[in-house]
Amino acid sequence: MTAIPTDYHGLVSEKIILLNRFVGLFLLGFGVFLGVSVLAADVTVDPDYSARTCSTGLLGAWAAYLLRYTLGTLPALLFCAGLFLWGVRVTQKRDFWSTWPKVAGIMLSITSFSVLLECTIQTDGNPLVGGLLGLEVTPPGLMYFGRAGLFGACLMGLVGGGILVFGGTVGAVWNAACAVCNAVAALCDKGARALTRGLWSSLVEMNRRRAE
Repeated sequence: MTAIPTDYHGLVSEKIILLNRFVGLFLLGFGVFLGVSVLAADVTVDPDYSARTCSTGLLGAWAAYLLRYTLGTLPALLFCAGLFLWGVRVTQKRDFWSTWPKVAGIMLSITSFSVLLECTIQTDGNPLVGGLLGLEVTPPGLMYFGRAGLFGACLMGLVGGGILVFGGTVGAVWNAACAVCNAVAALCDKGARALTRGLWSSLVEMNRRRAE
């Protein structure tokens, strides 16, 4: 039976880390590419024609066309930002699979945002606002939940997605804010005690002088 080298597992771990870094950098770069495409491409004309003036070429023109008509313009930009942040997260953590809850949060936020735009803005069937996603989901959502209920559900989806994406960051910010508040409260308490002692000493001294 062939013996496994002692450094075998270390080499495998290094290769996995390098692979995760490569995937993270690819996602990061692809997010930037899509973001530039969404901003640069003219989706009101045929993508083949838009590619002549689009800075990211034919691929960018078609990607912008699909993203903006599927999700809407602002949700498409949110998708690109989410893809960029996903790449940054994978590169930092060096673990692709552990980032999937954040991906689920990004998708939930994008879907909720598309429906929210379609629910609150009179688009007259324009897919560039909430996308075809918003146009398809909003009518049954309004029928079952009403405008107020659908609006609340979209807000809950945005908040839930934000918690999945930024849960650790939100917790860290909250802990830091609590620590600052506690420090300020302790400082105020010390100051109040010192002021009280000073006033009490002054009153005692005044009474002593009057007694003399």
